[in-house]
Amino acid sequence: MNKYFKNRVLELMHEKNIKQIALADAIGLTQATLSRNINGIHEPKADVVQKIAQFFNVSTDYLLGNTDNRNEILDDSTTEIDLSQLDSIDIALFDATKELTDSEKTQILDFVNYIKNKKPSGDGK
Repeated sequence: MNKYFKNRVLELMHEKNIKQIALADAIGLTQATLSRNINGIHEPKADVVQKIAQFFNVSTDYLLGNTDNRNEILDDSTTEIDLSQLDSIDIALFDATKELTDSEKTQILDFVNYIKNKKPSGDGK
């Protein structure tokens, strides 16, 4: 996990005066698992990042270092799309999200950003 995740989770815990064990209990993890996630020993699953973000009322983009604004959710929806560049996966994803709530769409966007941040730089796949 990138350095932002560790630093920001620890900062939020300090601000709220909450111990790791209490956070772990609140999000349904063992303290050992949470510790390994925070310290980068194990990559936290997307749902863990989401639960931590919800617990502290911040965006997952903030936890992952995509923004310095705690509540900003990066949204590329205003970007012009060249439909000729879409492949079948893009079209299927677009179609599959039509009936989702804004909250569900935000969770998907958070997960996509999480996956993008896991990739080593220069990896085009």
